Formats: sequence, C-alpha cells, structure tokens
Amino acid sequence: MPNRKQVAEIIGIGERQLQRYIKLASQHLNIFKNFRDENTNILIGMPIENDEQIQLLKAIRSLNLKYKNTKNKTQLIALELKKINEGGNNDQV
Repeated sequence: MPNRKQVAEIIGIGERQLQRYIKLASQHLNIFKNFRDENTNILIGMPIENDEQIQLLKAIRSLNLKYKNTKNKTQLIALELKKINEGGNNDQV
C-alpha cells in the first residue's frame, strides 16, 4: 500500500490535511479506530492498509468541499460520517 505522502497525492491534498482527515475518520469511522490512542486522542501512525480506507478519506474530502462555506460544517460532516459508518457504505457521499 502507498505511504501517507502517496495517499495524500492520490486524494489531492497535502500531508497535513491528510492527518486532519485521518483524525476525523478515527473519531467517526470504525475502520480507522486503531489509528489513534483512545486515552490521548493522538494519532499513532498506523499505515493506510487498503483501498477502502483511501475511498473513505476521499469521501471526507468530498464532504469537506460540500460543506466548505457552511456554518455547522463540523457537525454536518460528523453526521454524514456516522451514516457511512452505520451503513458501511461510502457511496452516500
């Protein structure tokens, strides 16, 4: 699998933005739960393991763009991610 720099390039974002997306994903998507320490909420450097994770990070980018100028952006993205997590389907974005 590609490293984080390569994943950022695939998604079309910078590495820092990728870190933000991974942190957001780790808070809302079960497939990313092992990416952060539960006690400290700090990312622990887990590698991106599969294409599903890349597709979910792309979905987060799409949501970020969709709600770019929205007042409740963070809450709306969290709700969308909750739907994805519950349905196990990232085609909802």
